[in-house]
Amino acid sequence: MTLQKLLDCVAADLDPAVDYRAQLCSGGYRTPNGIKQADNAEQVQRACGLLLGDANIIWKAAGGVAAEIKSLIPDPLDTECFASASDYSKGENLTPAKAQLQTIIRHEKQRVRLHALQNSLPFER
Repeated sequence: MTLQKLLDCVAADLDPAVDYRAQLCSGGYRTPNGIKQADNAEQVQRACGLLLGDANIIWKAAGGVAAEIKSLIPDPLDTECFASASDYSKGENLTPAKAQLQTIIRHEKQRVRLHALQNSLPFER
């Protein structure tokens, strides 16, 4: 499994209330055909209706998270997506790499929520 496939799986399992910001945490954004990897901050800006400065901050953070995730996942990855959203949220059926990935995503979601609050960006919850 590729890193992008794993990120797509994780993004699909994240809380829908913070759906588009969760996708940005994995460096992607939603299109009619699913989650697309962002190539630059301008794509994030257009897809999510953010100010360019905010999109740039989030896109750069997403790149850092992707690099950190890539460093802890063996290549090729011989596992599939998390079993289900409920297993993911409960932390069940996780290998050590998946558990570490879950922690990174949870912390990044909190960081993005805090950024949104500090900068009065609209977000749900």
